[in-house]
This record gives sequence, structure tokens and C-alpha cells, in this order.
Amino acid sequence: MNKIIIHLKEYYAIYLILFTIIVVCCLLFIKPNKEVKEEIIYDTSMFTNLTTEEALTLFEDNKTHVLVIGRKTCGVCIDFLPTLQLAVAKYQFELNYLDLLNMDINTEEYTKLKEKLDYEYTLDNKTDTFGSFMGTTPMFIIIKNNKMVFGYMGSMAESVVKTRLQQYGVIK
Repeated sequence: MNKIIIHLKEYYAIYLILFTIIVVCCLLFIKPNKEVKEEIIYDTSMFTNLTTEEALTLFEDNKTHVLVIGRKTCGVCIDFLPTLQLAVAKYQFELNYLDLLNMDINTEEYTKLKEKLDYEYTLDNKTDTFGSFMGTTPMFIIIKNNKMVFGYMGSMAESVVKTRLQQYGVIK
């Protein structure tokens, strides 16, 4: 054991230089996890991207609309995105998308949108209006005849999305 300690003391500078080189190489060639997450492409370009004000207009006509509220930093939203993209491509309907990160919660429009989301929903043994759970993403919403008629929080299989779209007359 004494030989090891003497050896380390004698070659301390060399080991310090080697250690520094290894750390620098790791920093240069290995990306931190945060950068890897930022590389995930969250492409909503095939959807109609809305502002909060524009989302409110979906409640002003007698048409049927699909609204998804999500955010690009949400793992479940990232997992659900390919299902939504596939459904839009396959069934040719308009999906309106509202990014929660672009919403200002201190506006009258945000408050009005929460009030419009009056569909009763149970989450974690708490039953309340869908709007009261604002912030939980993704939110899959169907609006028909000026009223929210269906809502789901979380990811759904493509077959379930299709069933809901058919049930509310979005697709045949």
C-alpha cells in the first residue's frame, strides 16, 4: 500500500494532466442529456396552430372541431404526437393545436377558455370541469355545436382516436 501512495505522489502531476484530458474529451464529445432532449423534433406543422384567442373562436360556430392542448416539453405529448399526425394524415380532418407554453395564464382569454372547457372529468379521483385541470397535457378535446362534448387527458391509441372522431362526426 505504501508503494502505491509513493507512486501516486511521485507521478501526481502526470495523473492530474491525464485526468484533465479525459474530462475535457468527455465534455467535447459527449452531449449532456439536456441537449439530447432539445433535439427531439416536436413538429405540429400539419395541425392548425392556434393562439388562445383563436381557440376561443372554435366555440362560436355550430361546427365540430378537434382541439389538442399540449406542450413540446411534455413527455406524454411527445409520445402522443405521432398518433395525432397519423390520424390527421389517414382521416384527413383538421386538428387545432394550442401549445400551453404559448398561453399567458394572466389573460381574460385564458380564463374564458378554461370556462368553456366545462366537460366533467375525473382525474386522480377528483371530479371537476376539464378547464380546472388546465396544465395537464395533452388534452384531447372535441367541440360540437359551440360546446365541449368530449375530453381526454393523456395519450390514446390511434384506434381510440378514430372511434372518438367517428362518434362525434368529425370523420365517417
